[in-house]
Amino acid sequence: MLYIDMADGPQVSSVMMNMRKDNLVIGQIWLIPQSIHLYQVHLSEVIPKERGHTLDFLKEAMRVGFYTMDKMEKLIAIIPVNNTLAIKLTKACKFKKEGTLKKSYMQDGKLIDQVIYTFSRENL
Repeated sequence: MLYIDMADGPQVSSVMMNMRKDNLVIGQIWLIPQSIHLYQVHLSEVIPKERGHTLDFLKEAMRVGFYTMDKMEKLIAIIPVNNTLAIKLTKACKFKKEGTLKKSYMQDGKLIDQVIYTFSRENL
C-alpha cells in the first residue's frame, strides 16, 4: 500500500511516499526538488524481506510524481557505484546513465564514485 505526503515549499513541493505492509513502513521514496523541473529521487532502506516490492513501489512513485506535479520534467538518481541493488533498480525503471561523479561520496572513510541516472517525462 502506498501513502503519499506532499510538503509545499516556497516554490515547489517535495513528495514523500511510504510503502506499508500490515501497517508497518517497509520503505520510503522521497522526490526532492532541485528546481521547478528537476527532482532527485531518494529511496530509503527497504526491509530486506520486503525488497521484492521495491520495483513496483518505485514505478508507482514515478507515476505519481509525474502526474501530480505537472512541471516536473526529469528525475535524477545519484547512486554510489557499489550500490548494485539501487543501480539495478533504476535500470529496471528505464533510467539512463548520464555520467559519473568521481570521488564524491564518503563511505567507510574513503571517497568513492557515484553514478548519475535520469528519467525524463518524455520516456513515460
